[in-house]
Order: sequence, then structure tokens, then C-alpha cells
Amino acid sequence: MIRKSVLSSIVKKEVMSVSGMLMLLFLAAHLAGNMTIYAGAKYFSSYAEHLHALGVVVYALEAGLILLFGTHAIFALWVTWENWRARPVKYIVSRSSEERSLSSKLVFYTGLFTLVFLLIHIINFRLAIDGDVSKLTPVVDRVLSSPGWAIFYVFSMIIVALHVAHGAWSAFQTIGFGMTNARFVRFTRGAGLLFCLAVGVGFGFMPVAVWLFGRLK
Repeated sequence: MIRKSVLSSIVKKEVMSVSGMLMLLFLAAHLAGNMTIYAGAKYFSSYAEHLHALGVVVYALEAGLILLFGTHAIFALWVTWENWRARPVKYIVSRSSEERSLSSKLVFYTGLFTLVFLLIHIINFRLAIDGDVSKLTPVVDRVLSSPGWAIFYVFSMIIVALHVAHGAWSAFQTIGFGMTNARFVRFTRGAGLLFCLAVGVGFGFMPVAVWLFGRLK
């Protein structure tokens, strides 16, 4: 029974890790495309039009992303619940507290925030254009030109970057890929940190570029 429970826990964490790694790939592609905001309205609109010209492929990708995000969220909540149930009373002193990073300590809360942020993001942009890609640039400009929304998005990108900082390396650790090699461990940690910075800075300055510098005017 114990062995079965342990294996079940490992499988859940591996599913969570694989789905997380796939989402990081999506995040990288999404960042690359949205970087056109810095080039101006013409280039951002062109990127959006070329993307939506894929037609049914876009809807298939969106369906896949919903499944991916849902799987990751459900398994993350499942694993967290099982951990809390197994240890309902926290240790007075955590033996690993000195070894855990801030992103690791806050991963559950940054994950919940990211989920809420994604819902708001979809409402603000995906649902707002109602399938008409020509509306996207004006909608993005209107939303991010609002000081309140701009600040919210900058703050959100910091939280998402914190979540990514933990997830990028943790996924490799859970799967066990190359974790017996000290140099590879250092490489994955460094790569995870660089990716975290790319997400935080790349996405985080987009609202600033639109709000203060009018890049989508």
C-alpha cells in the first residue's frame, strides 16, 4: 500500500512537471511573438494576423493549451492537498528552510495568482476581440494604456516570473533528467534563472512600452 502510494505521488509530480515544461515552451513562443509590441503597432498587428491566419490550427492549439493548463493546475492542487493532509501540523522549524528559495516557498501562491491572472488576461484580450483579430491591437492599446491595468500587468509578470523560476528547475529535478551530474544541475538552475528574467523583463516592460511610450499608437 505504501509503495503504491509513493509511486502514485511520483506519477502525479511527473505529470505536473511535464505539463509545466510544455507550458514553458508555450510561454517562450508567446514571448517571442509578443516582442513585436516593442517594434510598434504595424508589426504587432502583422504578427497577430499571421498567427490567426492559421485558422483551425489556432483553435486546436488553444484547446490543447486549455487541457495543458487544466492538467497542471489540477495535479498541482492534488499534490499540494496530499502534502498538507499527510502533514496537517507544520514543523516548528523547517530543516530545509535555508535551502529553499523564495520562489520555492511561494510556488503554491504564485501558481494560484497565475491561474487568476490567466482568466483575467483571456477576458481582457481573447474574449474582448470576439474572433476579430483586427480589434486586437486597439484592445491591447486601450487596456495597457490604462495606468491601473499597466501596473497590474507589470506586477503580474513579476509573480509569473517567480513561479517560472521555481518550475523551470523543479521540473528537471522531478523527472530526474541529468540530476546526478552536478554541472548539469548548475546549468539547469542558471538556465531557469535566465528564462525567469526573460519572462519578467520581456513581458513586464510591454505594459510600460504601451502606456508610457505609446508603442501601439
